[in-house]
Amino acid sequence: MEENLIDGEIADRLSENKSLVKYFEDNSVINLKDFVLKVHFSSPHLARSLDKEVEWIFSNFKTSFDVMLDDLIDESKKLLYFNDLEVISNKLRTLKRRVSLIVACADICKIWSLSKVTLKLTQFADSSLSTAFDAVVQNFSMKKKKSEFNAVFGSLKNIKSSDLGFVVIAMGKMGAFELNYSSDIDFNVFYDSKIFSKDQLLIFQPILIKITRDVIKLMSEINEEGYIFRCDLRLRPEPSVNPVCMSVKFALQYYREKGRTWERSAYIKARAVAGDISKGNCFLADLEPFIWRKKLNYFAIQDTQEIRKKIARKESKGQKAGVLGFNVKVGSGGIRDIELYTQTLQLIYGGRDKNVRCLGTCQSLQVLKEEGRITENTLREFSEAYEFYRNLEHRIQMLNDSQTHEIPKTEEGITAIAVLMMISVSELEDSIRYYQNNVIGICDEFFSVFSEDKNISDEVLFFPTNSFRKLDSAYDLGEKWNKYNTFKSQRSKFLFSKIEKSLYEMISNTYSPAETLANIDEYFSQLSSGVEIFSLLNSNKSFLNIFVDIASKVPQVLEEIGQNTDILASVVNKDFFHSFPTLEGVLFELDRILNVKPFDYEDKLSLIRQFVKELKFKVAVHLIQRKSNIEEASFSYS
Repeated sequence: MEENLIDGEIADRLSENKSLVKYFEDNSVINLKDFVLKVHFSSPHLARSLDKEVEWIFSNFKTSFDVMLDDLIDESKKLLYFNDLEVISNKLRTLKRRVSLIVACADICKIWSLSKVTLKLTQFADSSLSTAFDAVVQNFSMKKKKSEFNAVFGSLKNIKSSDLGFVVIAMGKMGAFELNYSSDIDFNVFYDSKIFSKDQLLIFQPILIKITRDVIKLMSEINEEGYIFRCDLRLRPEPSVNPVCMSVKFALQYYREKGRTWERSAYIKARAVAGDISKGNCFLADLEPFIWRKKLNYFAIQDTQEIRKKIARKESKGQKAGVLGFNVKVGSGGIRDIELYTQTLQLIYGGRDKNVRCLGTCQSLQVLKEEGRITENTLREFSEAYEFYRNLEHRIQMLNDSQTHEIPKTEEGITAIAVLMMISVSELEDSIRYYQNNVIGICDEFFSVFSEDKNISDEVLFFPTNSFRKLDSAYDLGEKWNKYNTFKSQRSKFLFSKIEKSLYEMISNTYSPAETLANIDEYFSQLSSGVEIFSLLNSNKSFLNIFVDIASKVPQVLEEIGQNTDILASVVNKDFFHSFPTLEGVLFELDRILNVKPFDYEDKLSLIRQFVKELKFKVAVHLIQRKSNIEEASFSYS
């Protein structure tokens, strides 16, 4: 009875702001009073925030939640004028509570789209982190380490994090403008050591590390005003042995020499967010060759599948199948599966196709569809599932402002979620199962091609004695191929087994199957390993078709492919089957390739050689597949 009275008092007070009432009537799916009742019934955290901020909302709402949010973000950028770290810290906490409350209102009432909700949360996180770094630097320069700062910067006042060479890189959902309601913020912190002399660096290196630690404390520590953002720096190079802040030079060397597939994937969503933004952008530009490989490296699929398996093993421990307790982030068929699928395709094609180098998941899926990398059905299924899961994730976190992704394990808990989703419990459960099954189906099909079967024997199980036995010339190939380096590894054999049937069918349909097989045999005998070519042929049926066509009609081109698999990989270029470029088009494309970043003379020669080889390969394929005539091919060669 007392709670209902409180609800009524809050609703009545807010209703005195006629602009707010009108805003709800025009934009919300529920009225103001019903919203207050839903919040107090479902979310203890939002109810407390609403109770605390009712007078602030009443006094400050003028036209829209957009204006209120933008004002809060602007206010967070101006806090340095207080010159007091504790004051700045508490004011950021108050701003965070108000931002979260406004975003929750706009989200629950469907006034804002999912993309707008995550954008606004991320924009506030950006400004908060930037302010925190500058505020802590200011505190060090004026109080904690005043003499050290004076020795290097002299009389310079209002020193900021950019003056110290800080490079702060937002990662994960923060980098992609996709923060969830109670999200941690992932970021890496580096510094430009070149701005210090050797002696200065000895003094300032520990100071830079201490500043970073103080920023983390300022952002994450909980007091009576709450917290700002929990900080996670575990995506930095070898976090168990390296400090929270390291030099740009060290980081670049690490990624070039030791960087792993998951780190490449993490940097797909990276962007400079605080410190010296210009230096941050330069750092990310220098990382491009590490993130975006020109060579189509299909090991990324295998690595990603291993990540999926590890997550699945971890999640399956002690959990029963069903909706209650389902983890919408890392559960099978959840958010992480969609993200891993999307990022894997970006890693595969992003080296050659810059269009797919997008930050956001849904934006990336849309571009992958436009570039012909996924089907319309995959785009629709994943986009719908992703939006549903993210909305669900937000409401799970709204209950108690906790960084959790699990559906509550009680009927009371899932009922509260359904109320905030504005659907029935049965609709919620059915939707979870529906999207989960759709995502699992698409992901399992995609990754299964590269998921090695541990039961495959070292003996030949799939060579000419079965599929190829109809060809007399193939009778002894099984024994021969077992001796080739091409089939030396278990992985090569496995990958070949996936294409064997299709390869046989295509060879059988050529003009001279025996001659085609002999050409392929000669090609296999020259390879040092079959993993790369078989991975490529597994990834796209058109690659296999072109490979057999070449073996049948122009086997001499196979030698070029053997020396440089990237030539065959050029088929993925969107314009590969378009008409041949004009001379002006060739010159324009060469100019674009050579001016992406500074290259030395040898680098430029290598790029030109690769460009010419791929263009010649395109002409050959067009000819043998009758997509161009001899006159067009001759002109293009010329």
